[in-house]
Amino acid sequence: MTKVEAIIQVSKLDAVKDALHEVGVEGMTVFEARGHGRQKGHTEFYRGREYTVDLIPKVKLEIVVADEMAEKIVQAITSAARTGKIGDGKIFLSRIDEAIRIRNDERGDGALYAPAIRHGADRDLDGNRVATKIDIPLPADFIGGQSER
Repeated sequence: MTKVEAIIQVSKLDAVKDALHEVGVEGMTVFEARGHGRQKGHTEFYRGREYTVDLIPKVKLEIVVADEMAEKIVQAITSAARTGKIGDGKIFLSRIDEAIRIRNDERGDGALYAPAIRHGADRDLDGNRVATKIDIPLPADFIGGQSER
């Protein structure tokens, strides 16, 4: 498993969230953060006085995913957050040894995803078999969500 930590501009949060949902990310943790990199902050004028803002508001995202999803997530974040200017942010990848779902002590990749998402499983959270699209017979006259009866 891999933990993806991204520090991005506040204005890019919605675009990054949308991009992550498109590649299948279901959950993430978002923090408000302050910091600076090479830009070292900036100066602003307020009521005629100059102020130095050396800690810029940022957003930090943390996502833990199966290793095979990490590169897709990095690509989604970079494409959605990139402006091409200093201050776009950073992405850090870390190895995660174990993940444990508190509710039922499920461990590993299974603790990261809902069962229906994980490996195309056909069971609900309690392990009961559930219908999939293939298992549901539709009437021959079924059109656009309504039957013609």
